[in-house]
Amino acid sequence: MNGDLHCHSLYSDGSTDVETIISTAAKLGLNYIAISDHDTFSQYPEAKKIADREKIQLLKACEISTRDPLAKRRVHILCYLPYDDKPLIELFNTTNRSREESIKKSIEIIGKNYPIDYDTLKKKRGTYKSVFKQSITALLMELGYETKVFGEIFNFYFRGENPKALFPVEYPDVRTAIETVRHCKGVAVMAHPGVYNSYELLENLCKENMIDGIEIMHPRNKEGDFEYLSSLADKYNLIKTGGSDFHGYHSMTPRPLGSCYTLDSETEKIFELAYKRK
Repeated sequence: MNGDLHCHSLYSDGSTDVETIISTAAKLGLNYIAISDHDTFSQYPEAKKIADREKIQLLKACEISTRDPLAKRRVHILCYLPYDDKPLIELFNTTNRSREESIKKSIEIIGKNYPIDYDTLKKKRGTYKSVFKQSITALLMELGYETKVFGEIFNFYFRGENPKALFPVEYPDVRTAIETVRHCKGVAVMAHPGVYNSYELLENLCKENMIDGIEIMHPRNKEGDFEYLSSLADKYNLIKTGGSDFHGYHSMTPRPLGSCYTLDSETEKIFELAYKRK
């Protein structure tokens, strides 16, 4: 069996606790799992204890939210096995402060029409701390105002040409993020390049020897993505990863664990490269 190196828990924008994710991965017979929550490693201590108990190999991981300043588009970078995570945590703190301010503004607007406020939502999140847009609609579901995370309320406030409560979040430059991963002696992989149409950026990063791997298998791949990304990885001798991008029911389409995967041989390359960088 192989590994799922891209999934999210309640520690960021997923709906599922770490215990359920890891125990399910073990039941599926996966050899490796990476809970790559957005801009945090807070999930790792809990995940490590459970993974050891379930006898499944856990990779310390995160998904870094970044921006391509030239294309003015978001870019996500998966980081695996950093030896020193302090510089990355400093980077995350800036992003998460900006995300918090954005969410506070969103809730101020949404709270004019629904009985919610930021303090209630933070209390509801408890130990998970970070609050995302999905956290708001999940609370509205619990209060009976909505039946879907990505339903009419989410679309009205956060999507379309004129979203009523969407405020920008300050993300680091993609190259700054990758340099920080390298500084931490981690392995940097571009996540789902097709989702944000990052092909040109990806090719430039390959030429500049700034990226270690490419996520070639992802549930949102378009026709031809897998072949193109695989050939690019072969051309530059990069690691090929895959993952379900699992979010539990915080997803518009089903993405069960293991539905997209990384071959064990490629996961072993991540361990080898991280070891060499120590």
